[in-house]
Amino acid sequence: MAIRFDGSGRVEIPEWVSTSGNFDIIVEGDFPLGDPADLNGLLGGNDVGGIDWLLISGAGRLQIRSDGAYNSNIGSALNDRDIKIELRCRTAEDVTTLSLYFDEVLEVSFTGSGYADYSVNKIGDAWGRMAQDGAIMYRLQLVDLDSVANSRDYQFSETSGVSAADSGEGSQNGTLTGFSDPSAAWVSSGPSITAASNITNETQPATITLANNENAPTKIEINGQAGSNIAFVSEDTEAGTETYSYLPPLIADDAEAELSVSVDGDTLTTTISYANSYDREQLTHPATEAEYSTNSLSYPNAYGTSLPYEWKVITDASATVVVIDWDALEADDGFFKDIAGYATPVANGSTTVTLGVFVPETGEAYQFDRTINVSDGSVVVEGQGLWRELFRDPTEELFTELFR
Repeated sequence: MAIRFDGSGRVEIPEWVSTSGNFDIIVEGDFPLGDPADLNGLLGGNDVGGIDWLLISGAGRLQIRSDGAYNSNIGSALNDRDIKIELRCRTAEDVTTLSLYFDEVLEVSFTGSGYADYSVNKIGDAWGRMAQDGAIMYRLQLVDLDSVANSRDYQFSETSGVSAADSGEGSQNGTLTGFSDPSAAWVSSGPSITAASNITNETQPATITLANNENAPTKIEINGQAGSNIAFVSEDTEAGTETYSYLPPLIADDAEAELSVSVDGDTLTTTISYANSYDREQLTHPATEAEYSTNSLSYPNAYGTSLPYEWKVITDASATVVVIDWDALEADDGFFKDIAGYATPVANGSTTVTLGVFVPETGEAYQFDRTINVSDGSVVVEGQGLWRELFRDPTEELFTELFR
């Protein structure tokens, strides 16, 4: 859990002062980017009013190491950076240099006069200002490096009420004060996926529902393949959730596909079922051209793969001319066989079927028409299958390359 500030609330704690000025202050949270002044004083004290930390980009660790005092110029140095940080500050008495590191890389150093009596008595308030509306704090550690018994650890693990427990040695609990709705202040510690629709047709929008996110998702993937057209759908303010739609990618069917969502600097994952609209499979591939019937719908294999591919019937044959048993064709891996073995002629005439093929190995999709003629009980595919359609006048060399 975490505390979400509403722009007016804060957490009052019994005043904390290090025993000798040698301490770490570690703040973990998500802070929305806005006017830098809005975040002055994440912590309020009795001397200079607050720690003037701002933001640094990414989900890294920010350490403020010093042999010198806090200096408010940190604020301007980190202006206009992004969110999700851990802040660490250490001061010691009578020291003069403060250095700021991000992931062990020196960002900036300051000099100033030292002091040893910095105190903290408010979380989310300083100089009369409250923490910015929407700021989330996961944890606050006040670490006295010279006295373990004086350390505090506010983990904000409660789910309701106005008390924030201190899990450290001091056991000095805090109290939520000034929140318009204290119950609404308790939130999950970061964004999460609360619902995600399964995929049954890659051409139809799918939806995901997120909780505790500050921004819209920037990327959605299924099994590593990117979806597109991410769009806001609706918001449930009572539940604190937002629903978004997206167009899923065309990938192979998978009963346990991984859905990945990038939002607020995090990557969230969940499992969904994916079944695209290519609802049939062709499992076998003849090794030679001779195995293809000249009266097949696909003659010969022109999809550049020896692995199974998926196919679908987009437009069926006219039932007044011929009825094709597509289920039997699929069960028999019959895409390359004589269509007459899977067709019942009804009347003399001509009809056109539209078929689609998806090749998971390459990600390519094909759509093509085949004309079927019925004459005196015979069922004949016009031309010699898809091979002639895709490769006009194929050469023996080309066929050899495809069937090497």
